[in-house]
This record gives sequence, structure tokens and C-alpha cells, in this order.
Amino acid sequence: MNSLYFRPLIDTSELSCFECGIEVMDNFIHSGLQESLVENNCNSFVVHDENDRIVGFFSLMEDSLYLDDDDKDDLANGFSAASLPDTMSVEQKQMLLSEVVYPVIDIAYLAVSKDMQRKGIGTAILNKIFEIVKGKGDISFVTVD
Repeated sequence: MNSLYFRPLIDTSELSCFECGIEVMDNFIHSGLQESLVENNCNSFVVHDENDRIVGFFSLMEDSLYLDDDDKDDLANGFSAASLPDTMSVEQKQMLLSEVVYPVIDIAYLAVSKDMQRKGIGTAILNKIFEIVKGKGDISFVTVD
């Protein structure tokens, strides 16, 4: 994939011809997405290719994650699906695990056009999400609904 352009989603009608190939998701995009975005206060983005065709979209929502002591033990000891980065110092890990509530960015929705899948667009979207998260500074985790 040569060039991808990301911009905020203005109106879900922009996705009227978009299909990811998963019938339940496509139905939701065309009939329930607008209401869900308003209710959940999501920031949504469309992804265009070099021909200005929408090839993907994603929605992010700020949220909080509550971890009890068992969750923290699992995370610290690598027994969780998530783990603490090896690049964190012992002090950073201790500080992170001392918190009760963690600010997170939740990937509420993510889809790639069915005829553009397996071309690196999903990876590019995830990279953009991580770039957005790094810019926020205070986010501890990225979660997926």
C-alpha cells in the first residue's frame, strides 16, 4: 500500500458504500454506528488510499481500566494476555502497578474494506492509533472491545 491518509470521520454517511465483508459489522456500520458514536463519545477516523477511496475506519474512546490485586499479579508475572514491556525499569513497573485506575484508549471499532484486506492497512491503522496514544502521554493501556 503506497500512501494512506487519515482524517476525522465527519458523518457516517461517508461509509454508505463501505463494506468490510463481515455481515454483522457491515449492517452495524450502515444502521447503528452513528448512534453508537454519539452515545459512546468516540473519536472516529476514515482511512483513504492515494485514489481518495475509503479503505478503512476506526473509532477510539477514552476510558478507564480498574485492576484488582490478582489482575496486577497476573500482569506483573506474565500470566495475562497483556504484559508489561521489557523496556520498563523496575521502578516504572512498580509505579504503574501501584495505581488502581488506569487511563486507557479503547479501540471501539476498526474495519478494513473487504477488497483491501491483507495489504497492510490494518497494521497502518494500528500504528496510527499508537501514534495518537503516544501523543496523549497519560494513557497506560490500549484496549479492544
